[in-house]
Formats: sequence, C-alpha cells, structure tokens
Amino acid sequence: MSKQKDLNSLLNLSDNREVDIILVKSISRFSRSVLDGLITIRNFTSNGTMIYFDIMSLLITERKRHDFIVSMWLAVFEQESRNLSDNIKWTLDNNYKMGVQLNMSHRILGYNLNENNEYIIHEQSSNIIIYIFERYLMNVSLEMICDELEDMGATTISGKKKWNKSTILYILHNITYTGVMLMPKTYKKDIPSKRENINHKKKKQYLVENNHPAIISKNKYDLVQELLRSRSTVKSYNNITVGRKQSKYFFSNVLVCSECGSSFRRILERRVSGNYYVWKCASHVESKKESCKLSVKIKELDLKEEIAKLFKDSKYNEPKARTHIKKIEVFKDKYEFSIE
Repeated sequence: MSKQKDLNSLLNLSDNREVDIILVKSISRFSRSVLDGLITIRNFTSNGTMIYFDIMSLLITERKRHDFIVSMWLAVFEQESRNLSDNIKWTLDNNYKMGVQLNMSHRILGYNLNENNEYIIHEQSSNIIIYIFERYLMNVSLEMICDELEDMGATTISGKKKWNKSTILYILHNITYTGVMLMPKTYKKDIPSKRENINHKKKKQYLVENNHPAIISKNKYDLVQELLRSRSTVKSYNNITVGRKQSKYFFSNVLVCSECGSSFRRILERRVSGNYYVWKCASHVESKKESCKLSVKIKELDLKEEIAKLFKDSKYNEPKARTHIKKIEVFKDKYEFSIE
C-alpha cells in the first residue's frame, strides 16, 4: 500500500475530511492482498469516508464495513493475481529456453540496436571494449585503464568522460561481448512489482550462443576471467587478511611469496642517505613473522634492473614488463619469472 502513490494521496484527502465517498470499479486496483485491503478500508471509514464497490453493489461505511464479504472478494482477486503472475513467469521462462530475448532495449557500450531490435557492433565504441580487455591482460591496473581512457577522451555508455573501476569491471565480466546472451539478467519478485532485481543466479538463467556478433573472443574473455579471479583471491593467515587484490602498482599484481603464496607490499624505507621503496611479503609484514618466515626485502630499483637485464634492455621498460611478465615468485635467494 505504501507504494501506491495515488491511493496514499486519496488517504491524505480522506484524513483532511475532503472525501465523502469513493467509487471502486476494480478491487484488484484497490488492493492486491486481503490484509492491505481491510486496513485501507478501515483507514478510510474511520475518517467518515464511505466506499462503494461497484462489482459487489456494496456500500462500506464506518458502521457497516462488511469485513467478511469484502475479505472473500479480496481473496479471490489476490489468487487471480498470483495465477496471472505464475502464467507470465512460465511464459517468460519458456521464451528464454527457446532463446527468445524479449527486451533488447538495454544499452551496452560497443553495440547499437538495428531496425530488427538486434545487437550490431558500433565500431568506435567497440574499440574501447577491445582496448580495455587488452590492457587488462597486459597487467595494467583498473586505475590506470581509467586514467588512459580519460586521456583518450573516451566516453561511457551514458556519455560521461569520467571512468571508474566499477564500470571497467562490469565490462570485463560481461559475457555479452563474446556474442553470447545470458537471460534473464533481471527479474521481478512478482508481476505487480515494478522493481527489477539483478539476477545474481537467484533465478534460472539460459545462455544463447551466437546471439549477436562478438567483439571479444571467447578465449580472451576466459583469460580475463581467470585473471580477475586470481587478483580477487584473498587469503587469511591467523585472522590476518592478505590478498591478491589488484593494485595500481605492477609489482603488487605479480610478486608472489614462495613460502605462503601472499602478494608483496610496497614499503617506504626512510634513511638519512635518502628514502627508497622496498617490497616485502604482506603476510610476513602483517603477522610479524608468525605466518610467514620469508624475510626477503626487495629493493624496487634492484628489481627493475633485474627485469631490464632479463629483457636485455638498457633500462626498465614497464609496458614491456606488464605485457610479458605474469608472475614473479620470490624465494630466499632468487626470483622465478613466469613470462609469456
């Protein structure tokens, strides 16, 4: 009842004694549940407002509310509403099984809708999607991708020039870019409800292969999902949380402790001779050596020189490192590079 704005407005008028009688042509419009209906009737009649139900030829007043008769009629219409809801849900579910997408009005960056209500690739915005996937596979952080897109003047689906991490993550997780349609992506708890909920596997979903042209290959999409999972994995040692969550620093994403599997943390060392950055096992730092015994401290400049030597370059080249280095496992006296 609280969501029926017109009914609430009528109740306010009744409270102010501005309504003498209400003509109800349809009980289902008046209320869809017995309890709400009876409460509403009592609210009106307590203010001296009479209600005439046309379908029952019944006049409700404060003295004669006819609760039993009204509740019977309300129960009938409540059950009819449920049956209608079940029938519509059954129809929608069967359409999804057959691959029929009923609502293609949803806008998605990289695609336009043609005259047949089908997704077609929009060349300019699809290049943004390709760029995002490729940069992420090069170990570029979400923050950096946002900055690069803003520098390029790229806009989001809503035309905004400001990019954020949640938008990038939504794109990276969206299987639609592989030409596959996942249905339904939203659902309503019941038919009268206007609110759509995101379908986080609460309702059965169906995948329709080759539904529309692909912007991203299935292989590239799978590689990105694997990378997303590896970067979001959080490990806990003795109630101390240390993770592989993505950082804007390249080494945070690739340095791995051989002892406990934790990522490394960037720490500023302050010295009289000059400050510099080092990398230490996050678990070792947090637990004060209890969870991890690897006490290796890597100077950032030394690590960059090591990578330059690895690629036979005169100086450290971060874009090159991001492209080829997938993992650096740190042991007590050596590194092991995983390179593509």
